Amino acid sequence: MFVNKQEETIEDYVENGIDPLVVSLYQMDLDRAQFLLRSYLRVRLLKVFFFFQDFHISFASLSTLIPSVNVA
Repeated sequence: MFVNKQEETIEDYVENGIDPLVVSLYQMDLDRAQFLLRSYLRVRLLKVFFFFQDFHISFASLSTLIPSVNVA
């Protein structure tokens, strides 16, 4: 949502002839936000990948404690 709005703003500024420095600043801010989001998601995926075995063991032990929990 934020990324789409920023992209629209940049396109509008380019079309309306706004100062190229301002457009460049908006583009850099957008690039920074995208980098942070991708980096965050990459770290989360790596954590899930590396700790998958721990999660699986935790869910398996949970099913022994609570019979209604079904672990496949």
